[in-house]
Amino acid sequence: MTDILTEQGYRVQAARNGREALEEIERDLPDAIILDLMMPEVDGFQVLRAIRGAEKTAQVPVLILTAKHVTREKLSFLKGNQIRQVIQKGAINRSDLLAAISEMVSPRQGEETAPPPRSILPAQTSVTPAPVPVRKRTSGTPIILVVEDSPDNMITARALLQETYTVIEAGDGRAAIEQARAHMPNLILMDISLPVMDGIKALSGIRKDSTLQHIPVIALTASAMKGDREEILAYGFDAYISKPIDGGLLEQTIKETLDDQK
Repeated sequence: MTDILTEQGYRVQAARNGREALEEIERDLPDAIILDLMMPEVDGFQVLRAIRGAEKTAQVPVLILTAKHVTREKLSFLKGNQIRQVIQKGAINRSDLLAAISEMVSPRQGEETAPPPRSILPAQTSVTPAPVPVRKRTSGTPIILVVEDSPDNMITARALLQETYTVIEAGDGRAAIEQARAHMPNLILMDISLPVMDGIKALSGIRKDSTLQHIPVIALTASAMKGDREEILAYGFDAYISKPIDGGLLEQTIKETLDDQK
């Protein structure tokens, strides 16, 4: 991020956590801020609340960075605090990112041209926040989309879920996106290794679709090496379950993930 912005003539101030960000803002007021939500000590929500509560920073434009989907409640908080965009971690799109930053710091019509702008904290691919649609439900029962290409694993998942949830199925990543658009599930269980389109690319497609991006997605994977969990969650999955699936852990993870949406 620093390299990209410096090459464009921006002066970059960097902070590694929310506390550092607030201290840096107090020392040298930036023209724009790129703010991670998940940070140690003081998170992005606390930083945003603090800067919007201070007169000198109340109007500073802010882009939000997140590795996870933003719930309806949290999105409402962010939009109420005048954020410019939500930026999803993942593969960086240089041109889109620079366009978003340029829009934040460009002088409005009638204003004088400003000196090279400044920014704080790293960010990645930009996604414009969109109104979250009302989810379709079947008789009040949560809908779960299971994306799995193994017939045996699908049978297992169906047996574990069908007494509590309405289960719909997809055998590859492309079909998963189509099924999600058709049924608007409350949650998606997504295998990582899939034909046609793998689970990571399917997740990217879901997060880029304004009608689907609010749906929590839990990764299912046979990989259980040290560090795999963190790597998978970094793509933007809401939770991670390794195979073979433990019924108790699956039930607990689904319940916790759905509870986060309330």
